[in-house]
Amino acid sequence: MIQKIILFFFICRILPGLSFISLRKEIIFRPVFLAHIYHSRGNLSYQSKMNLDEEKRNNNRRRRAKTTLQHFQDASVSLKRETGKTKPKSIVTELKEKAENLPQNVAIIGGGISGLACSRALNSLGIESVVFDTGKHEVGGRCSTRIFTDMDPQLTFDHSAQFITVSDMQNPWGRMVSEMLEAGVVKQWGAGTVGQLEAGQFQPCDALQFYIGVEGMRSVAQHLSHNLQIRRPIWVSKIQRDKESRGWNLWHYNDFLGCFDYIVIAHNGKCAARLMSTAGKKYSRLQQILEVKFGAVVKSPTPKYMQLCSLWVLLAYFETQFATPDIMEGAFIKGVEELSWAANNCAKLSLTNVMGSCWTIISSAQFGQENKCPQENIPPEHAEMVTDKMLRAFERALSLTPGSLIPSFASVQLWGAANPISVADINPDEPFIFDHQAQVGICGDWLNNASLEAAALSGWKLGNHISRAMHFENEVGSQSVSLECAFKRSQIDTAIVCQV
Repeated sequence: MIQKIILFFFICRILPGLSFISLRKEIIFRPVFLAHIYHSRGNLSYQSKMNLDEEKRNNNRRRRAKTTLQHFQDASVSLKRETGKTKPKSIVTELKEKAENLPQNVAIIGGGISGLACSRALNSLGIESVVFDTGKHEVGGRCSTRIFTDMDPQLTFDHSAQFITVSDMQNPWGRMVSEMLEAGVVKQWGAGTVGQLEAGQFQPCDALQFYIGVEGMRSVAQHLSHNLQIRRPIWVSKIQRDKESRGWNLWHYNDFLGCFDYIVIAHNGKCAARLMSTAGKKYSRLQQILEVKFGAVVKSPTPKYMQLCSLWVLLAYFETQFATPDIMEGAFIKGVEELSWAANNCAKLSLTNVMGSCWTIISSAQFGQENKCPQENIPPEHAEMVTDKMLRAFERALSLTPGSLIPSFASVQLWGAANPISVADINPDEPFIFDHQAQVGICGDWLNNASLEAAALSGWKLGNHISRAMHFENEVGSQSVSLECAFKRSQIDTAIVCQV
């Protein structure tokens, strides 16, 4: 040790061409040019003194800027040790405590029926929620109506979800439908006008009761979104856990959207899994649940993932009438492998301004898979080919002469992530996923079956569960739900739902 001290003294006194500064208990040597000015032999150079002064100023700035909660806690503890008194609360501490007493809020990513139902449930319980949706024109997801206002006459099509079913008018969804019936938002549909079409023969299905939006299916979403906080069109591109508040920070690309106590993933497909992956590996189980496969058929009896089919939707306006069963307004199509459904929107929605008929024709899952393409940018020649194939298939379903259906207007759309054909194998009374520790919930029709009712019940029940988690943290009914869920084939087959 003595030898080291002597060596150190030698370097400082004998080799003035080297200077040193002390920084955080480390000795750093620097070569100093002879042109530097020295005040006396062995003293620090002018440049070194300047470095030390700058470091001192920086340290002072850091001390003044240190206003975190931990700083005030440390200072308070130090003062208590010296004087026995506790330092008064800082502004930051008071703000933190006030924030803890504020109502907790929830971000719901996805404005389909499931996300809207979840937000309604939370709002009914006094919990603030914000729905983020990508819809350019309105919320509702696949519960939507397309109106071509630039056409003469104006054309209206329900271009995705075609109707509502209710298994129990006393459950939360049944009560919502009853409320919409009372408000004149929806009406009953069926009464012999909906059934099964095969080889030109129409068989009504009176066993099931259907409901539709009076002005199209978008009326349902408009009603459910009333008085909710909706932010659109916003694509939530990244979510990350806040280390201090333990809430969730949301971004729309580089734009910060806010910090929320809980988040709900209320949409599916690749985008949902990709979004969850931005949270980090710690939440990989939630990402795994959201992983999705695409295809027309579930090959395994015990699938490992959610599987969605793809469907083409043809919207076609015919100025001249053609032969159809007189009472048919909507039909599940049998015997034609390209198609699964067709509905006359003019008859269904009582559109008196249109002479002729507006048809929504939906493909089969197999046809959707075989003719799939990038849905964001469908090549014109591909759209023309799909249109022609679906028109020829509709002719066969109606037993019309090939080539006789010539629409005045036609538009095709591909739903790449349409109906779930494999769903979560979980308790039907808890049709959602909830991670209590992560404060993340997942809802959607793919957690039960392919219907608007399943979507709504999933969202509604998740909203109620989040409320319990907030207020009764350690209660059994507020803990994680179905994190180890498996999958199974969907029990709903729309092609045979009307068989009697």
